[in-house]
Amino acid sequence: MAKKILIVEDEASLAEAIMESLVSEGYEVKVANNGNEAVKKIDDFNPDLILLDIVMPDTDGISFLKQLRKPDSPHAHTKVLIFTNLAGEKKWISDMGLEISDYIVKANSSLAELIEKLKNLL
Repeated sequence: MAKKILIVEDEASLAEAIMESLVSEGYEVKVANNGNEAVKKIDDFNPDLILLDIVMPDTDGISFLKQLRKPDSPHAHTKVLIFTNLAGEKKWISDMGLEISDYIVKANSSLAELIEKLKNLL
């Protein structure tokens, strides 16, 4: 059975490029444009990993991550890879006690590097 990845990214062209790369690698992928949409999709899709942007309209990535990490959440231990343009947030997220699997700054990585990181996490 294919591993499932939920991409939570508001930049449609970037989300599409990532999705196409992951599908070609054999992953099952869904895209949510913001945290609100992700909340609606996560229970039905039950992803193995979430690729999460931080800065998004409606519900941002940090608010979504806080909901996800609540002790009573069925997804409290789902792997999360933060994928953002905010370079200094990793320590802040960690200081809040929000577990993440890894953190990538968009501007500092290629699509190939991102895909390789996702594969390694799964």
